[in-house]
Amino acid sequence: MLRYNYEAIYRVSKGKCNIIIILLKHLCGISKKSPTARELTMLGKLKGKPTNSYIINPEELLNSNYAITDICVYISLASKRNYADYIISNNSSLPTFIIDDIFNIEKLKRNKLLDIDDSMIHFKY
Repeated sequence: MLRYNYEAIYRVSKGKCNIIIILLKHLCGISKKSPTARELTMLGKLKGKPTNSYIINPEELLNSNYAITDICVYISLASKRNYADYIISNNSSLPTFIIDDIFNIEKLKRNKLLDIDDSMIHFKY
């Protein structure tokens, strides 16, 4: 499991999907390359930040062959879940009403990493 602070990662990466994925790979120790000086600076800015977001199987997600935009949308949506709720209920789904004003549900249904029904978004990893 990877715990992360999406807002901080988004800020230091300036929202660039490829950088977000690289930083998450470094955070969970699965990057095949050593971090560059720039990446080390960004990672340093993440230290000590609260980590309420989580991905249960980050290695599978971050090393998958899915479209980079689908992975980044997945990471963003996963950050809307509450870790404490997961610990209590063992439910990693996200109610759709939480993201209705942020994301277009019909477009999200095309993301192969998500399974969306009437009221919940279910995450593959």
